[in-house]
Amino acid sequence: MKNLFRNVVLVCAFICISSVDAQESSTQPVWKMVDVDCKQASLRGLHVLDVKHLFASGSQGTVLHSVDGGDNWHVQTVSGAEELDFRSIHAIDADNVLIVSAGTPARIYRSSDGCKTWTKVCERTDPKFFFDAIDFWDKQTGVVMGDPIDGKLCLMKTVDGGQTWTQIDTAPKTNPGEAGFAASGTNMITIGQNRLLVALGCAEENTSPASSRIVLSEDRGATWQVAEVPIKRSPSAGIFSLCVSEGKKLVAVGGDYKKPNSVNDTFARSFDGGKTWSTIKSDNGLTGFRSCVASTIGGHLVAVGTNGTDYSADFGANWKRISDEGFHSIDFTAGGKTGWAAGALGRIGKWSLQPPTE
Repeated sequence: MKNLFRNVVLVCAFICISSVDAQESSTQPVWKMVDVDCKQASLRGLHVLDVKHLFASGSQGTVLHSVDGGDNWHVQTVSGAEELDFRSIHAIDADNVLIVSAGTPARIYRSSDGCKTWTKVCERTDPKFFFDAIDFWDKQTGVVMGDPIDGKLCLMKTVDGGQTWTQIDTAPKTNPGEAGFAASGTNMITIGQNRLLVALGCAEENTSPASSRIVLSEDRGATWQVAEVPIKRSPSAGIFSLCVSEGKKLVAVGGDYKKPNSVNDTFARSFDGGKTWSTIKSDNGLTGFRSCVASTIGGHLVAVGTNGTDYSADFGANWKRISDEGFHSIDFTAGGKTGWAAGALGRIGKWSLQPPTE
């Protein structure tokens, strides 16, 4: 924080948001729902490039984008991909956009004209390939993460802006049953120019390991470290999403997607860039399974899941349930002022609560 005055402003912002209860929510909604003609699609991919350019993707080959800050949305079905589920999307800029499908065949498509046309740039028909997420360090170099193949994490890398992809041979080994969750495209994140973090959950049937893991690289995947995270994993549980809060602060959320109202094992945080993780025993924790978390103004956090939305102004020490609106994904602009969420039945929502201005 730059000065005491700004700290006061941020505290006031949290007080303002925390005061939203069921009675007030009818006049001060957390989400402004947008009517988009794609109710047949479940939307999980989401990228808020800036205040004007917004991108979302999902099942049945669906891609949405807006160039006017969400006033109007263009909805399309990618030709030849009508049966695919695009669970992750990344916009390098307003023109160059990539989408990644989960399932078989595993494909990556690229657009160089602002989503008008698409080119298939990578395909794997072997059912062992299952892509989960995509992210970029810069406009040329990016990575796609997929579930383990023969006990080793699947990572694909590009050095030409997503036009060609090759498998990273130095990907780390995984434990039996360990995998990612393609729930919001945020179980993998790049940080800065070289860092890469991948969150793992899942487990073999009839097992429930005490913790999940994060594998992290400081050199774009050449070498790896492992961090234990106190979020239990099972075939339907573990870490689902990561985000950077401020500086070296990182947040992980998840839980069991088959138990959306369970408040157990849903949150962990790191103060050292992801090398060590801890959780908090609190009566004011997350109010259910959360598939995505994002950082907003002042490093405050917003987490969404199928049963609602939670907010924290103290790096996850306490959470406030501020909406019963459920989503799969959430993303904010770099400054944290503008946020959007995407979910089932083609649901798109714009973050409506804003803190006072200085």
